[in-house]
Amino acid sequence: MWPSASAGEVTEELIEERWRQATDPGTLAAARRMYGKAAMAAALNAPGTPYWAKLHQLKARTLITWGRDDRVSPLDMALLPMRLIPDVEVHVFPNCGHWVMIEQKDAWESVVLAFLTRKDEPSR
Repeated sequence: MWPSASAGEVTEELIEERWRQATDPGTLAAARRMYGKAAMAAALNAPGTPYWAKLHQLKARTLITWGRDDRVSPLDMALLPMRLIPDVEVHVFPNCGHWVMIEQKDAWESVVLAFLTRKDEPSR
């Protein structure tokens, strides 16, 4: 688990711990299995419909949160699910990278709680 940090604070301790986890031989091997050339080729050649072509079938209200400055998963990656999922909200957090729930902890929690506790609007 991640070392504790105060709201929104990415500490040196947190960075060091994440680096240790990311460079662990088991983690690297798992990442190669999931994201390596063989895995990508298998995914491209897999029979059936790709997951993104099924996003329009989602029935549940959906919340997507994203850091505007995410260098791992750039913001434009949110455009496809945003356009395809019928009942989706996308919240983009400024001055925030990949760890929205850490970097913008209070704002993220506020958005998630508001989403989860909002009463559904009656059908029109």
